[in-house]
Order: sequence, then C-alpha cells, then structure tokens
Amino acid sequence: MAASHESFYELGDVIYEGKPFMRAIRKDLWGEICTNCLRRTSDLKFCKGCGIMKYCSKTCQKADWCYHKFECSLLKRCSDDQHLSTSVLIGNVIMKMQKANWKPSSEKILNETVTFDNLRTLRRERSINSIFGIALESIKNSLNVYIGEKNIPDDKLLRSLIGKVLCNQVVYGHDQAVSAMFIGLSRFNISCIPNCDASVSNHILSVRCMKKIKKNGGKFSINISPLITSFNLNLECSEVEIMCNNRDPCSYCQMPYGTSPLTEVLDMANAGSVIMESEDTLQLANYLLRLDYPLGVISQLKLRQLLQKQKGILGNTNILRIRTLVLKCLMLNGPIMEMREDLLELADLVKTVWGPNFRELLPIYAKLMDTNLRLGEPFVASVFERECNRLREFFLPIDESHGLFNAVFAQMFGYHR
Repeated sequence: MAASHESFYELGDVIYEGKPFMRAIRKDLWGEICTNCLRRTSDLKFCKGCGIMKYCSKTCQKADWCYHKFECSLLKRCSDDQHLSTSVLIGNVIMKMQKANWKPSSEKILNETVTFDNLRTLRRERSINSIFGIALESIKNSLNVYIGEKNIPDDKLLRSLIGKVLCNQVVYGHDQAVSAMFIGLSRFNISCIPNCDASVSNHILSVRCMKKIKKNGGKFSINISPLITSFNLNLECSEVEIMCNNRDPCSYCQMPYGTSPLTEVLDMANAGSVIMESEDTLQLANYLLRLDYPLGVISQLKLRQLLQKQKGILGNTNILRIRTLVLKCLMLNGPIMEMREDLLELADLVKTVWGPNFRELLPIYAKLMDTNLRLGEPFVASVFERECNRLREFFLPIDESHGLFNAVFAQMFGYHR
C-alpha cells in the first residue's frame, strides 16, 4: 500500500488548495452580508473607507482587506445598471495587476509552477464574434465607469484579461454571492467525466481525487458541477472548450456524437425524433427553473412516455436519458414505488459513469432514504443514510459551491442577475 501511494494519488487525496487571486461580491448583496464570511447577521458594520461593504467583525474585515483594498475607493462609482459582479471582478483584477506592475502572479501545484498567464482565455474567433463582441464592449464601458479610463490597459491586453475572467470565473457561496478567480485552475483540464472534484469552502478552492491517479504523467480533470441536474442542451465542458483556449479538449467531447458514454445512441436511424423530444423537454425545464416557475407543469405521464421512447434508442448513460430521469424522480415527485425504482436506476447509471464518489449522488441517496422511510422500510433507508454520510465525510467540509462555472457563459448572452 505504501509503495502504491508513492506512485499514485489515492482516492480522497487533496492535490490542490488555493485562495482566490481576486474576488467580487454580487452587487445586490452589498451591505446585506459580511463581505468575508458571507453571513447575514444584524451585527454587520460598514467599512469606513467605502461605506458600502459590511463586515461582522474586525477579523473578517482584516482577512478581506487583501481583496477589498483594490475596490474600496471605486465601489461608489458603480451605477445602478452595473449589476454584474463580472465587471467588478475584471476591474479589481486590473487594479491588482497594475499595482504589481503587471508581473504575473504564480502558484506551485504538484511540483509545477503555474501563472496567471497560463489561465484559459477566449478563443480569438469567439472574442470577435458579434454576440461576444457586443458583450465585451458592454464590459469595457462598465470598466470605464468603474476604474476610470486612465486605468484601462490597451485593447489587446484588456481583451485577454476579460477573456481570462470569463473562462475562469468561479461562482460560489449561498445565492452565488461570490465570483472569483483561482490561478490554480490553470493546472486542471475540464472534463464531463472527471477524475477530481473541485469545491469551495471558506474561499478556499480544494481539488481532491475521485479516482486513483498516477503521480508521474497522470492527467487531472475537474468536475463541472452540477452536471446531471443541469438541463442545458450542451455539456458544459464542451461549451468551455469551444469558448476557451489554453486547454486540451475533453476526450469524451471529442468523440463523435453517439459514441461517447454521455452521447451513446443505439439506433441512430430512429434517434432523431427521440433526441429532439428529449431536448425540448429538458429545455422547457431549464426555462421553468430560470423563471422560478413550478416544474410540475411537466407531467409524470409525459416523462414516463419519454423514458419509454428512449429505451433501445439512446444508451442508458446518454446524458439526455440521465437528465430525464433526474427531472422525473429527483426534481419532481410521482407514485412512490415508481419513484423508488427510478431513483435506483438513476443511482446505478450515475455510478456507472462517474463512479461511487460523485458529488451529485448525495441528493439521490437522500431522496432514496426518505422514500424508503415513507414506504416503511427503515433498514433499506439506513443503507442510503450510510452512503449519504460516507459522501459527506468524503467532501468535508461541505462546500459552498453549486456549479463552479454555471452561468458564466450565460452571462455573456445577457442572462444577468
């Protein structure tokens, strides 16, 4: 076992922990939460410098000063329409790098030094794309107001910085309160079937092994979560790779459609209508969630019929089938015996693709525990309770992240908070 640990990173090994290079707080939460610990409390007191951000203690204020000092004198310039924390984050990054005379910051990870320059950035063709071009111009206008025209770098450098923030922005905390950048992310590939888990707790990004990985020559990929509970039509890792460079494409997303575990099609000749109906249903669910509208308008009967149509057409691990199951038995409630069978199938499929230590198994096991208790089967419920406890211990401390990269690219298309 000792010899194995010398050659491999074992399950649960933490291979990276790092603080943000820079962070920004969602504007509608300014003064509502402690800027450092993110708690809501009646004891919050204003920063005397800006009179905008609040802290619950001098300890929190001191801990946050390494970030707040770059924005303290600027926050009052933010106009009402400047509600994106992305713009503030970019401005804070610019002010920090300007203070360091544009010398790139670095971190050492697994005996390898990575710098700010190693972070992904937008592909050139994307940065001049009409939709992105409009978004970039909007961000530039916001930056002119926030940090002032004299602090704006030349156009080439500015586009690179904006691209790096958009491609590496991590959103975490309750209500997605914080947007941040971690230089250590440049060391990890992004994959739809990763071998590592990334999570944030107390502003510390931790990456730990979900599988055994070689120490010499092993490739590390991180989890883009949520994956099974996201109803976007595309896999997020493929979106990231299309938008960004400086990173190898996900090997699964490179495979022809229908051949990878998450796109497997068994009957290509008859798959068209089934894929279209599956995508339409998931897109409807996505819209309902965005509008905060009840998912119950999608009936159990419709989902039952759709799952039946998918059988023999889509592979069991096709992401469309997995997400349809998630919608039917995890997000919605149906007949309890049928729901338990669906949850068991879902748990098996998730373990088949991502392994037994995948974060999104937690809500599945929790609902299986509750379902079996309601069916009067406490012994079976205890089995899933043990699995919940095992995963909670594996991921301790319970992180604040809920989709580290979700909504970043959506922001570029105008889905702003």
